[in-house]
Amino acid sequence: MKLQQYEEAAKIRVRIEELENEERMKHQIEVLQLISQTNEVLELRISNLKKQQISVLNALLKRIQRDRNQQLRQRQRDSQTLIIKNRNIRNDLTHKHQEEVKRAVESLR
Repeated sequence: MKLQQYEEAAKIRVRIEELENEERMKHQIEVLQLISQTNEVLELRISNLKKQQISVLNALLKRIQRDRNQQLRQRQRDSQTLIIKNRNIRNDLTHKHQEEVKRAVESLR
């Protein structure tokens, strides 16, 4: 009777170990699936963040280029204004010089 109980207990123990192994395997599979899903979600988020960063970077580059172009146009306008101003000053000085030369010539006569 005891031998039969030991054999039955050994069979039950083997079955328990098999069930525990099956449970462990199921749990590991579930964990791996969760990890896989988490990785997919993370990869999607990373991809979206990269797209967003590229979009923001492109917007900043456009803004920089726009501001650079605006500065160049303003410099060009300022340069033209200075050229005109200097030309007017030169013309005025040339005119004054010619008048002084005429007066000097007339005073020498």
